[in-house]
Amino acid sequence: MSGLLTLMVEKVLSKLLHQLNHLQMDRGAVALPLHSYWFDFWVFVLLNVALFIFVYFVVP
Repeated sequence: MSGLLTLMVEKVLSKLLHQLNHLQMDRGAVALPLHSYWFDFWVFVLLNVALFIFVYFVVP
């Protein structure tokens, strides 16, 4: 029983590794950015709030 289970696990792992290698090779074909733009968005919002506070309270 243990030998059969080992063979089944090896077969499943082999298929998964093959699929993973196939996906890694195809990764270059999809031009999705690896950078998350949420950080840029929140920095933009915070800078705008800081600029508003500066112009509204400090400049006059």
